[in-house]
Amino acid sequence: MTTNVEEIGKKLDAADTLAGRGRFEEGLTLLKSLAIPDNMPIQKARRHHNCGVFLVRLQRPAEALEQFRLSLKYDRANVQAAYMVAVLTLKQGQHKEAERMTNIALSIAPDYTPALQLRQAILAGTQPRTGARGVAQ
Repeated sequence: MTTNVEEIGKKLDAADTLAGRGRFEEGLTLLKSLAIPDNMPIQKARRHHNCGVFLVRLQRPAEALEQFRLSLKYDRANVQAAYMVAVLTLKQGQHKEAERMTNIALSIAPDYTPALQLRQAILAGTQPRTGARGVAQ
């Protein structure tokens, strides 16, 4: 198991570099192979968050949802993960859970524009807009 913070950081950065080149599957493989000890919750949160982002880009929303939930387990202040859980649950038709997660996101960052817009969409009964790569805007 890798326990050096610097080494783990380099591998997380390498996965980000692969994703930046559109190589999400390779980045995902690298992240999933990375064993991070429990005493490094921020690094674990980042790994799960990035897996979620890559899975959204690969159009695998159910797996992405699980990863964003795990990210929140290790970093309860991750507004982007809370927002993405809200978006993905809304797309599954789980309006109450989406509203709950939107409220959590806004409790973390009350001015987080994507969550404010999502709350408006939920109240209006519409789906959020998504960008060209499937990530909610």
